[in-house]
Amino acid sequence: MMKCFRSYFYPAVLWLLIVLRNGYADIYEVITTADEGDGSLRQAMIDADNHAGPDTIQFNISESGSEFNGTVWIIRPQSQLPVLSTDDTMIDGFSQARNRNDTNPDGPEIMLNGSEAGENANGLQIQGRCNTVVGMIISGFDRYGIWLTTGGSSKNLIYGNFIGTTQTGREALPN
Repeated sequence: MMKCFRSYFYPAVLWLLIVLRNGYADIYEVITTADEGDGSLRQAMIDADNHAGPDTIQFNISESGSEFNGTVWIIRPQSQLPVLSTDDTMIDGFSQARNRNDTNPDGPEIMLNGSEAGENANGLQIQGRCNTVVGMIISGFDRYGIWLTTGGSSKNLIYGNFIGTTQTGREALPN
């Protein structure tokens, strides 16, 4: 039986998970809204998937980019993002507010917008176990915002996300 770095934590202690985890996990930092290249979410996912052991993908994108609308940073994949097939990876959208500022009073600061990802694209596709996705807005994909595949995906935690909504969480922007 596989053991996870974490079991299911109560939301009030999620911050403890982040602090403890970052003490020994490899950290990949997203510093651009660009779809590919160093510092992109796509590259961070590739790097995390190629590394054995726990990983954390954090965000620290400057406000100078064209994909910052004053409230959220918008990442627009041009194709399907890589499948997260390894175990124990955290995609921590809340890190953007910790690293820059809380610019979205209604919710998360990082928006994954699939309007340009193409036909049959999913937002995040997870095949591994014990992965965590927190603090993201995931909307506008042709298929699913987050797809936990059958057969290998288990004990994953999806928390504090706006899925299928606008940045305020009050209007639909479906997947």
